[in-house]
Amino acid sequence: MDHLPLSARQRAAYNQAGLLAHERFAARAGHHAESRTLPVDDLKDLARAGLLNLAAGEDIGGGGSGIMGQDPLLYLLVLDQIARHAGLATSHSLQVHSHALHFVDQCATQAQRRRLLAPIIAAEGLTTTLSSEPGRTARGPRHTTLAHRHGQGFVISGTKNFATLAAACSHLLVLVDGAPDSDVAGQRLALLVPVDAPGVRIEDTGWNPYGMRAGVSPLVHFDRHEVPEDALIGPPGAHADGNWSVKADLGFAAQYVGAAHGILESTVRAARRRGVAASPAVELRLGEAWSRLAAARWHYYGAAKLWETRDEGAAGPASQSAKVQAVKAAEQVLETATRIAGPSAFDADSELTLRSNDLRYLMMREQPDALSVSLGKALIDSAAEPVAAPVAGIAG
Repeated sequence: MDHLPLSARQRAAYNQAGLLAHERFAARAGHHAESRTLPVDDLKDLARAGLLNLAAGEDIGGGGSGIMGQDPLLYLLVLDQIARHAGLATSHSLQVHSHALHFVDQCATQAQRRRLLAPIIAAEGLTTTLSSEPGRTARGPRHTTLAHRHGQGFVISGTKNFATLAAACSHLLVLVDGAPDSDVAGQRLALLVPVDAPGVRIEDTGWNPYGMRAGVSPLVHFDRHEVPEDALIGPPGAHADGNWSVKADLGFAAQYVGAAHGILESTVRAARRRGVAASPAVELRLGEAWSRLAAARWHYYGAAKLWETRDEGAAGPASQSAKVQAVKAAEQVLETATRIAGPSAFDADSELTLRSNDLRYLMMREQPDALSVSLGKALIDSAAEPVAAPVAGIAG
């Protein structure tokens, strides 16, 4: 990958993350998956390397990256490399931390950044966003975790699920809806909550999925937890109005591309062991998978560049498109691995099985068809551009 047009700082982070993942994180991945424990030791290594808080501003100890930062691609390269060399458990833990951190960094007041965020960074604390709730898919986007007015702040009650990393966090970014009888009725609030505060309880539900077993995601209960007004990050509606779900898309795209890259490399090694690497059919499948994967990587690079130019109108759809292409490329790599690597490469405890299961499981959250429909509708609804006249000398 030495041909990639990266800055010196990007190249250094890319290489450093890859080295850590290859030499340390990969060796621990099997243990974390088997024991269903979060890769906290990997995150500590990232903190020591200066790679944990890239998505916060440099003025408070971060790295100035993140989608709305000075260098959006920087933290994406780190996610890509970790997923490639060590799998998804650590990269996804870093992604959810980075996304919550970046939202607070971008949406909080300067006073909140200094008072709330800077100490988290200095203490190498972890954060995650709590949005998902039991039954939400059937119920729709409405949250049942509600905020009621209480003095100069709020009282929140409810339950969040799929709270990846919550058990290792110092703070939680909790998305709640304003209660019907409050002055913020129907509006979504983002509240920064200390995990050890009264009324906050993390429940170990026996996390036992077939993939992402080290991406432990407990339930988090809020029982009349009191939140001061100055823990409200951004105005009501800031998360939805700022399209922060879309701003997470490239973090997932980078991980899918990186994880698929690692699986494809394992597949090549398996093909060599089986003695089928010189088969034209194998070469064809590998070449097609690699071409699609490389295109997906360039796609998310380009989308990151659009965020750097602050052209959100173009960057948002480009990020959605990049994630669609990353999912499609990853699906092709998984199919290629199944066809080429052979049954022995997929023993229950093998690295290829672990990484493939993790990628399939994490991508279950995606709806690429719905995203493509949205992009297609936007294309149809956009004003038609005039067709350019044929170039002189070229037959029409």
